[in-house]
This record gives sequence, structure tokens and C-alpha cells, in this order.
Amino acid sequence: MLVGVLQFIPDEEDPYAIAAELIGAAAPGSYVTIAHPASDLEAPAMAEFARRYNELAAEKARFRTHDEVSRFLDGLHLIEPGVVKLPTWRPESEIEARYPTVQWAGMAQKRSSGRRGV
Repeated sequence: MLVGVLQFIPDEEDPYAIAAELIGAAAPGSYVTIAHPASDLEAPAMAEFARRYNELAAEKARFRTHDEVSRFLDGLHLIEPGVVKLPTWRPESEIEARYPTVQWAGMAQKRSSGRRGV
């Protein structure tokens, strides 16, 4: 589970390589779940929130776009409905699906051959 973690890995530390290493160590057939704060949902408000958060927090955060978050799951078998707003990932009710969010979420499976995407 890569939930509430990846935003604390700055670009200069190559979060994609770190995630790939973790996924590579997982058993074939394993599932990877991701939830990540979005920079492209409510973009002006999130940019301001990120600025304020990073001014005050010891651990800086990097919010990412849908494409950037989706990239963490590249080469894996993406589970429907894909990378979507967090409450719309298989909601139990219409009310739950409409819950306001500023996070992208998704799940993918590591293929049983042990190689990503195969």
C-alpha cells in the first residue's frame, strides 16, 4: 500500500524508481494500492494549501497530477476503474461517490510472471 506516502518523496529523489523497487520486491500476483494528493483537482486551492503546508511542515510534500500519479502504476495491470478521484474508486453509494476530494487513487496488480506489466 502506497497510501499517504509518495507525496513525501521529492522529485530529486526519484519517487518512481523508489516505487518501482518496492513493487519489484512484492510477490507476483500482489496488488498495489495508491492514494496521493492531487495538484490538478481544485488546483488554485491545492497550490495554496501545498505552499502553506510546506512552509510549516518538517517533511515537505509534493502534490502530483493525475498523469504523474498514474505513472506510479505504469507496467502493472490496472484494476477498474483505474486512477480516479478517491471516493469514486468503487464507492458503496452515490453519496460516497460525491464526497469532495483532492486525492487520486488506484489499484494495480503485479503480474504473476514477476515482471512488471507482463
